[in-house]
Amino acid sequence: MRYLAALWLLSTISLPVFAQESESTTPPVIPMTEEKSEPVAESKACGVEQGCGMLGIPLRIGPSVSVGIPFLLNLSLDAIWAKTWGASLAFGSFSMDVGDVKAKMQNFDVRGRWFPWQGSFFLGAAFGQQTIGASLSDALKNNIVGVEVTIPTTISLEVKTMYLTPHLGWFATWDVGFSLGFEIGYQIALSASADFDATFGSSTTASGGTTTVNADDIKTTNEYKSLQQDAEESAKNLGMVSVPYLNLLRLGWLF
Repeated sequence: MRYLAALWLLSTISLPVFAQESESTTPPVIPMTEEKSEPVAESKACGVEQGCGMLGIPLRIGPSVSVGIPFLLNLSLDAIWAKTWGASLAFGSFSMDVGDVKAKMQNFDVRGRWFPWQGSFFLGAAFGQQTIGASLSDALKNNIVGVEVTIPTTISLEVKTMYLTPHLGWFATWDVGFSLGFEIGYQIALSASADFDATFGSSTTASGGTTTVNADDIKTTNEYKSLQQDAEESAKNLGMVSVPYLNLLRLGWLF
């Protein structure tokens, strides 16, 4: 009986110890956590909202043609950056005959534009040079040593003016690239120069004979020098006249 009691007591003591040793030898289970990946921001392509065209950058560039006053016809290469800043290179040439006078006009300038609201309205300025020329061919008659001679003469006069033109305008560009605009401002003459010249052909006498005219001899006379001075001074004063600037219509295409 004592033997059975001792055996029961021993079993009741050893069972909890065995269970504790079994639990201590079991490695702890670490719960697995899912790694959360941060979403990658998608890069937005440059579109028309940012002022981008076919180049894929916020720059649109292309040609345009305009008509107005004082430049009747101009060809330009225009550019707009980020719908805010613009630049242009412009060139124009025009010629016409008025009776016996052949007239021509040329201009070249660089332009800057600022679009304060990134829309169509802009403030701008142009700096350049215009050239106005005229030539007249006629047969002048003169009396040399008592003999009347006829001298074919071509007189030419050219005026060059450096100018600055502050202006404002409207220059709209659609998504496809078509552009339309107009401008108004004032062309301020900064400086002017004039050049007068004359060329002479072979003279003809009243009797029908011909003789060679020495142009240098004619240009050294007081009459010619006075004529040259008066013509150049009048043309220079004309070149210093400031005039209104008006661009009636500009059509173009910006890529």
